[in-house]
Amino acid sequence: MQDAIEINTALADQLRRRGVNPRLQVRAGDRIVDIVTETAVYEVRSPLTETALAAAIPDIQTARDVLDPALKMVIVGRQPDIDAPTAATLATAKVAGITVNFWTDSSSQLQ
Repeated sequence: MQDAIEINTALADQLRRRGVNPRLQVRAGDRIVDIVTETAVYEVRSPLTETALAAAIPDIQTARDVLDPALKMVIVGRQPDIDAPTAATLATAKVAGITVNFWTDSSSQLQ
């Protein structure tokens, strides 16, 4: 949980440095989305395990549909040592139009 909070804070700071005004902890129906900007919705799950990614896909889709179906969807998290997302789950996210970013301390850049 602490790792997700740290990533969430760093991600929001990165967006601000780019001139983007992130809204944090935004209610989207019965969900709370980590970060929303004018162009995207971000969900932070860390570690981003197979289970976490599989759960995040429908969560972010539902939240995006409630907020604005035109928003880009991005799931961000640190890649785990075990239970890493499978190629099939990553492909499911890609087909759904979701970008998956693995966060590292040294090169934490968004696509």
